[in-house]
Amino acid sequence: MAHIAFILLCHKDPDAILDQVARLTAAGDYVAIHFDASAAPADYRKITGALADNLNVTFVTRRVRCGWGEWSLVEATAAHAAGRV
Repeated sequence: MAHIAFILLCHKDPDAILDQVARLTAAGDYVAIHFDASAAPADYRKITGALADNLNVTFVTRRVRCGWGEWSLVEATAAHAAGRV
């Protein structure tokens, strides 16, 4: 069976992120998460802590401050493609 790799660009609602990641990785798929650098630090800590043991999840290490409809969204996505995870 083929596996899919998803990129999630996130900025809020850590509970919804955790729920979505649980559903995506349950089938053996992979998730790379970029969590907006402008977002609440406590939310970022919550998702990284909760997903620390999930081997199918990775986080971008160089987070970008994103703005709606701005180039920064492309930059955040490109960070995954460039291997900066």
